[in-house]
Amino acid sequence: MTLPRLWPYAIPLWLVAIIAGAESKLPFIETVGQWAVSEPDAFSGLAVTAFTFVLAVSTILLWVTTKKAADAAEKSAAVAVASVLPVVRIADIRAADWKECTGGGVHYRTTFLRFIFENKGSSAATVTQFATGVGIGELVPTYPPLTRDWTIKEGLFIAPNDRAAFEKVGYELAVTEEQWEKIISEEWRLRAWGTLRYRDILAGETEIGFLWRYLPVNNKFGLAEGFIERAHPDYTYHRTIS
Repeated sequence: MTLPRLWPYAIPLWLVAIIAGAESKLPFIETVGQWAVSEPDAFSGLAVTAFTFVLAVSTILLWVTTKKAADAAEKSAAVAVASVLPVVRIADIRAADWKECTGGGVHYRTTFLRFIFENKGSSAATVTQFATGVGIGELVPTYPPLTRDWTIKEGLFIAPNDRAAFEKVGYELAVTEEQWEKIISEEWRLRAWGTLRYRDILAGETEIGFLWRYLPVNNKFGLAEGFIERAHPDYTYHRTIS
C-alpha cells in the first residue's frame, strides 16, 4: 500500500493540522506522510476510525433532521384533520317566561331552560349524550352535580356552522320566592352547567363541559336579561374521548 492510495484517508488529519495553526501545519503533514508510508496498517486503521466517527456524526444529524421533518409532518396532518372536524359548544341557554305558582302553601316561580347547541366546525356532528344541573347560591359547587342526564340514541344532527336544540330536552326549574328575591338582587346566583358528547364524521367522540350564569333584569353589568357563559377549571373543558 503506497502513499498516493492512502492520501484520501489523511484528509481529517490534515484538517486538524490546519486548525492547529499555520506554523505547525507543514511539519505535521510531513510527519503524517512518513508515518503512512512506514506504518500503512496503523494509518489505515486510524483513518477508518476517523471516517467512522464522521459517518456517525452525519448519521445522527440526518436522524435529527428526519425526526424534525416527521414531527412537522405529523403536526401538519393533525392541523389538517382538526380543520375539517366539528366543534360543538353551547351557544345559548334560553329561559321561558317565568310563571308564578303556588303549591303546598309555598309561592314559587317556574321556567324551562332550553339549551342551544352550535357547531362551529367544517363538518357535521351528532350529539349523543347530554347532562345538566342547576344551582342557586353564592358559590359554585366544588363538584358539578348533574341532576338531568339523557342518552340520545338517535342523536341530534348539527350541520356545519349551524344551531340546533332538543325539543324535549331541557331543565324544568322552580325557585321559591325567597330564592327569587336573592337572585334579582344578585345576592345569590343562578347557574346552569353540564356536559355533552358528540360524534364527528370520523367516528371520534368528544366531550365538553360548560357553565353559564343567569343575569336578572337591571343587573349590575347593564346587560340584557338572560344567561351568559362563564369559565371555570372544574366545569369548562374540551376533551377527546375516542
